[in-house]
Amino acid sequence: MLLWGAAGACAQEAGSPAPILKISRELVAAGKQTAHADVALERAQVFRAAHWPTPYIALRQVTGPGEVLFLTGYDSLASWGQDRAALDQNAVLRARLAAVSDRQDETLAQHRMLSAEFSPDISYNAKYDWSRLRCLDMIQIQLRPGHGDEYLDNRKIVVETHKRANVDEHLIIYRVSSGAPSTTFLIMRPVESFAGFDLESLHGPRYMEILGQTNRTRLHDLFAASVMSEEESFYCAEPSLSYVTERWAGENKTFWLPEN
Repeated sequence: MLLWGAAGACAQEAGSPAPILKISRELVAAGKQTAHADVALERAQVFRAAHWPTPYIALRQVTGPGEVLFLTGYDSLASWGQDRAALDQNAVLRARLAAVSDRQDETLAQHRMLSAEFSPDISYNAKYDWSRLRCLDMIQIQLRPGHGDEYLDNRKIVVETHKRANVDEHLIIYRVSSGAPSTTFLIMRPVESFAGFDLESLHGPRYMEILGQTNRTRLHDLFAASVMSEEESFYCAEPSLSYVTERWAGENKTFWLPEN
């Protein structure tokens, strides 16, 4: 199963991150939160009624301007293209979604669609059962043009320290390939409770001891040389706005499919 069990899932090892991630970032207009939720719920119900094979998960921003993420995983751009083609050929479903989209536009201040590619070399403990997800810590990194090597070196130090410290954490990193500057990285850290956002208690003093002062200084220097901006946001899952299958939900059906 892919990251979210999308098209072509049989090609992926269980729990492995999707090579391609489609990210819909919807910034909800002021005073339109309820209307937006109603539209997003209807969209999920349309897909559910059609028994569409491609699930997606929705997450609402807890810190930040009020964004809702919709995430879909694919094993390739070809699979994404096949999903689009199948939708184009389904006139009934296409018409129903078009009606929903017309109302959705009225609830948004901004909408951006991104494509991102998984970066295995700088991720850590990336296999994860996403049906266990309850919250997501996401850091958006914008690099200085021409300084990608310094950032990759920074991340490799982090990965090596995590391995040596045996940190119980998942760091799944994607690089944006379309829809935003190609120097954009997304660091995703899925957690199973709000308390999981507390990195200080997770890492602890032992982690800093293993990192060492030399590497700590090196991390700071590489970060300063390569990163133009960094923005971190907390999100929590919105099951009612997501579209998942019973198979995808597995043992977490009560959370993801409460109506069942």
